Amino acid sequence: MRTLKILSFIFALLFILPLAVSCSGGNEKKEYKTDVSVETLYKNVEQAVVLEKNDLSFRDVGELGLSMAPGIGDVVSDGKAEFTVRNTGNYSCDEYGVFRFSSQAEAEAAKAGFDAYLKAKKEDTTMRSYFGEEAYKYDESEVKVYGSYVVFAIMSKTNRKAVFDTVLHLIEK
Repeated sequence: MRTLKILSFIFALLFILPLAVSCSGGNEKKEYKTDVSVETLYKNVEQAVVLEKNDLSFRDVGELGLSMAPGIGDVVSDGKAEFTVRNTGNYSCDEYGVFRFSSQAEAEAAKAGFDAYLKAKKEDTTMRSYFGEEAYKYDESEVKVYGSYVVFAIMSKTNRKAVFDTVLHLIEK
């Protein structure tokens, strides 16, 4: 009986100890710079991204084109963020945005708007049928908050990774 208790105790330790170690390591809060301009970020992103259609390039959508966009129209028009949203026009659905807010709290509060923007893009059947084989990019689109920056990408997995990794590399302390 005593041997059974000892074995049970050892097995419990073998399962609990790795959990305790893995849970304790991820709690450090990352710090990000706040002074990297949106222009610096998008210029570096566009060097890192390789569009599937080589003859395409990104262009700025502009504030007017976004002022009525679901989810982010208010963010764009209220002047709280320096930003750019760039796409390839009507030639592919590749699109990304970089927003710099004055604080992390503002960026986190705005995230719901970006989620709504991406959700609207995913549900837009007209655009999905127009872009056909690229429509999967809407389903895989992502938005991330890095301190006072919000970044979203509607692209292939490889290009989304390039966008996020490039921004992160430039703003991590």
